[in-house]
Amino acid sequence: MSQYTYSTENGLVRIGSCVGKTSSGQLILEDVETGEVITVDKKQAKEVMPYLAEIEYVQSGCRTFNIPVREGTLKEDIIVLVQDSAGYLHLGRVKKLSRSKKSVDRNTKVFTFSSDLTEVTQNA
Repeated sequence: MSQYTYSTENGLVRIGSCVGKTSSGQLILEDVETGEVITVDKKQAKEVMPYLAEIEYVQSGCRTFNIPVREGTLKEDIIVLVQDSAGYLHLGRVKKLSRSKKSVDRNTKVFTFSSDLTEVTQNA
């Protein structure tokens, strides 16, 4: 379900989840805070793009994941520990950080280490 930002009549910027479109092409949005359902002209709304880390397995390089992460928590070319949806652990390398519409692996977790390897932080 895509999310969009839109402005209210009094100028507040809100976020709504798209639940459909009207026959005239307007977006039907459900406000994420209030639950109010409204229609918005598509030109008046901007799609919210997730901040993604594209992570490649170090061992094989044949599998990549697109994982939503908090902006500023990862850097490109660092090695991370990846826990896949089945619970298996893999070493991964952050190939790219971006905002895009790529498919997202929401059940995958990413962990980083402190430089002295004494602390582990979950980033997704």
